[in-house]
Amino acid sequence: MEISEVQIFPIRQTASLVAFGSFLANNFLRISGLGIHTTKDGKLRIVFPAKRVGNGYVYYCQPLNKEVSEKIELAFFEKAKEIGLFDL
Repeated sequence: MEISEVQIFPIRQTASLVAFGSFLANNFLRISGLGIHTTKDGKLRIVFPAKRVGNGYVYYCQPLNKEVSEKIELAFFEKAKEIGLFDL
């Protein structure tokens, strides 16, 4: 899977949420509405958009395996470093 056109939209920090993000998958599908959080140890965490249903969540989209998830996280990590958004 090719990840391109990674965008990060900073917000005023609320708890761990510091930005929203989007990316282009394989040059034909834009995925947006990702929450970008920082963990207590200062690492970046990506949360895919979901809707609360009962006691759980229904995800609008999400990676189907660890390899794709890591590729997306790496793309956001690199973009965050590039724009100087996080001190990672």
